[in-house]
Amino acid sequence: SMAIGDMVFAPIAPGLAARFGPKIVLPSGIGIAAIGMFIMYFFGHPLSYSTMALALILVGAGMASLAVASALIMLETPTSKAGNAAAVEESMYDLGNVFGVAVLGSLSSMLYRVFLDISSFSSKGIVGDLAHVAEESVV
Repeated sequence: SMAIGDMVFAPIAPGLAARFGPKIVLPSGIGIAAIGMFIMYFFGHPLSYSTMALALILVGAGMASLAVASALIMLETPTSKAGNAAAVEESMYDLGNVFGVAVLGSLSSMLYRVFLDISSFSSKGIVGDLAHVAEESVV
């Protein structure tokens, strides 16, 4: 679903940037992606396929606007430095992904550990080995 949003909106993003400017298109794209993530988080309990598909299409559509940022970087770079600019852009993209996963993973793990109510396991039918595994996973 995310690929569908990306495939549909990636070809449209440059035209929108030419018409409205990248200062409008880039934040709008990030906002659209954030709306998709918001939908998954707040309206996904239980998470249905249609909710997930809609949310991922929005995330893909929003992320499609990031191609405009790549184009801007390359347009402002002298031809003799194009390889360097592309390498720096790709490195920063990868670094952002790594830090995003690390920070969000650590935050998620911390919140899981803080809000896991081990004392309520038995009332929910989680006993024996299952309770032990859940408890040990956060210690």
